[in-house]
Amino acid sequence: MTRYAKQRDSYSCGPTALLNALKWAGKDVSCKDMPRLKAVCHTEYTPGHTLGTWPTKMSSALRYEGREWFSCKHVINPKLRIIDKHLKDDGSIIMSYFWKLSPEYKRFWDWGWKYVGHYIFIDHISASGKTFRVINMSSEGSAQTNIRRHTLLRKCFRYRNLKDNHHNLSVWLLNKWA
Repeated sequence: MTRYAKQRDSYSCGPTALLNALKWAGKDVSCKDMPRLKAVCHTEYTPGHTLGTWPTKMSSALRYEGREWFSCKHVINPKLRIIDKHLKDDGSIIMSYFWKLSPEYKRFWDWGWKYVGHYIFIDHISASGKTFRVINMSSEGSAQTNIRRHTLLRKCFRYRNLKDNHHNLSVWLLNKWA
């Protein structure tokens, strides 16, 4: 079984998802490759203004880094049945989702941020379709966790149809090259 990596800072969930996608596809990569992957993803970090990776940059990073390992299709605001089918057909996905910040994060509101995002990697759905194997879901515990379908819906699909171009649920459907 693949030994997946866990995010080691507050802003590199995008490059971590990319690293895990490459591991899933069979490429020999490790956390030593993170500086290069952060550069490929154009991951931004400024002390006091942690930013991360924009979905448009993730698309180009996946196409570039994965070109010899997998095909990639970007879908915005997909139905869960598309994700189910893709995983059942032995694909994997990278998902970028957002959630609304509560008022205790006033400093972010002062910067104009009302939502923050996170990238996860999903490589398996159970035969019953009730459980997903998710990589890098939480900063606590191991890199890999199994989450129930209703938890995925509650956490990741909650703010999926926001009325702006930056805060939508984004999914990249990955298929290994034969």
